[in-house]
Parts: sequence; C-alpha cells; structure tokens
Amino acid sequence: MFKWSTYYQNTLPVGFMLREEYGARWLRVHSLPNSKRYPEGKEDEIEVCKRSLESAKDVLGASNITVYFSIYDESKDAAISGSEWLKSLDFKSIEYKDVSEDDEDPYYLITFGAKFDWDEELFQQIILDVAKENISYISFYSKETKGVFSPYDGGADLFYLEPSKREQAQVKFKKWISPREDGL
Repeated sequence: MFKWSTYYQNTLPVGFMLREEYGARWLRVHSLPNSKRYPEGKEDEIEVCKRSLESAKDVLGASNITVYFSIYDESKDAAISGSEWLKSLDFKSIEYKDVSEDDEDPYYLITFGAKFDWDEELFQQIILDVAKENISYISFYSKETKGVFSPYDGGADLFYLEPSKREQAQVKFKKWISPREDGL
C-alpha cells in the first residue's frame, strides 16, 4: 500500500475505512440541522458549505493539502470522469486495491491524488457535489496538521492526529455532531 501518510498507514484515504481503523481520532459532523442528510434549496446549500468550510479549516488548516479521490471499477486502469473541477485537479493514479469477493470477477478501489491549493469556491463545488451524491470517496489530507477531512452526503468525517484535538473539536462543533453513542 502506498504511504499517503505515515500517520494513517493501515488504510486508504477513504472516510469509512479511516473510521474503522482510527476511530479514537475520528469525529463526524453533520452538514445540516437535525441530521438532515440532503440540501433541499439554496439555504441548505449555504449551510452545508458553511459547516464544511469551518470544520475543514479546523482539521486541515489552509495550506499544504492533498486531495484524494477513490473510485470502484472493474479495471485497475480506470480513469477519472465527471465534473469539470474533478478533471482540472491533475489527479495521478497512485494505488489500487482488489476488493472483490472470492467468487467475483476482479473489482478494484482505485485511488488518485492531487495537490490542492486552497480555493474556497472550488472547495464549495466539491462539497455540493458530494452533498448531492454526484461523487463520493473524496478526502483532503493536510501535511501541516496531519488531519483528514472526508465529506459524505450528510456531513464529514474529521480525523485528527491527536485525540485531544478531536476532543476540542467535539466541544467546538457540539451542535453539529450526532447525539448517538456511536457518533454516526
């Protein structure tokens, strides 16, 4: 497995995989009040972007960021397609993992990486594409803070290098986190 980070060596930069491996450093924030999952208009979209920007800056800072995008495909040579912003980031294929079951044809999780110069407008486009389920399996990693921001349709999974930073964020984003004991 490629070393996308010495701090997250045991998994690929995919939110649910990171959560399974690094649960003590994980915090989930919801992108809308009352755990509402999908934006239903401009007001909701503004709230999704506001919460995402604030929580991303908390875990990432604003410099030295790499964005990772993963797709599932039958070919390990799959290419990125979709949104124009996705094509504009100069992603390079850096890893593939066979995730097929024993009795299935080969099926791969392919991960791409690209340098991400902080751009709030582009970040908001990405977040809204995730919120509307146009894309998934995207994560931002900061070489500066060693934090990871993995948005999903309903919020974001935040991974802090130190559990104490996670605890501080838990207080800061108290109104945005789930009341459920498992944090989901």
